[in-house]
Amino acid sequence: MDRAHRLAGLWSWLPAFRAVAETEHLPTAAASMHVSASALSRSVTLLEQAVGHPLFTRTGRRIQLNPAGLTLLAAVRDAMRWVDDGLGDTASPRPARIRVAGHSSWLGVLVIPLLAQQTFEIEHVELDLADARSALLRGAIDVAIAETLSPSADIVVERLGTVVRAVCNAHGRRAPDGFAVSDDALDGWPVEKPRTIGLRCSRLETTIEACRAGVLRCILPVAIAKAHGLRIARTPRIAPSQLYLARRASAENWDRDVNRADAPSSFDAILVALRERAQRVLYAPSRATR
Repeated sequence: MDRAHRLAGLWSWLPAFRAVAETEHLPTAAASMHVSASALSRSVTLLEQAVGHPLFTRTGRRIQLNPAGLTLLAAVRDAMRWVDDGLGDTASPRPARIRVAGHSSWLGVLVIPLLAQQTFEIEHVELDLADARSALLRGAIDVAIAETLSPSADIVVERLGTVVRAVCNAHGRRAPDGFAVSDDALDGWPVEKPRTIGLRCSRLETTIEACRAGVLRCILPVAIAKAHGLRIARTPRIAPSQLYLARRASAENWDRDVNRADAPSSFDAILVALRERAQRVLYAPSRATR
């Protein structure tokens, strides 16, 4: 009864805590809960007073989970999943769901094609990959795919393969005579040829569309260029990069919201399929043309 009495005093604040913990942004959490940010902040403060210690580190307007908050978030997600399991229809379990962060172009060539082979749902979570570690530990994402990821004691990082880049253009548009690429410049552009910049953007998809329209040439990962039907005009000596996959060190924390007992084994199957797909895509032979 002591446990029930103690939990009864703070149970109603746990959904608010989870919303704030998973977003680390009060306005976003408030919108998802359909309450005001001040009401949500008040609930979190009352919960912290009830447990006797802070759950977040607050710096100005920024709010971030501390280690105690991370521990409680994992427990809250477990508790909510178990309650949902007890209320749900075990005869019709939801399919496994994988939450992935990464550039949408890489997801398009690596993850989306697996839907035809695996029974799972994909949720693309858009975030700054500098925040990937925090998002993995909070359970906001299950996997991060990027060219720059750092391992740690609680994050496993594995190399999926080597990313080769090439000068690409639309089919039917040929490279000019004498076109050659040097590796003197960072992006491989020949220093003796004046550069005409026709587009500046932060989204690779926009660059790809401009290239497909025949108005620009660009340097792209070969795997992405081939997936979009672009012509590999030349393979310059540009230093390759590596593509990595990051996940939590413990797979038991994967997909806590999914009502299925075989979630860890499903996650393992997804990882195997993703590794195999990366090997086929990144190391597929390509033929460079002028």
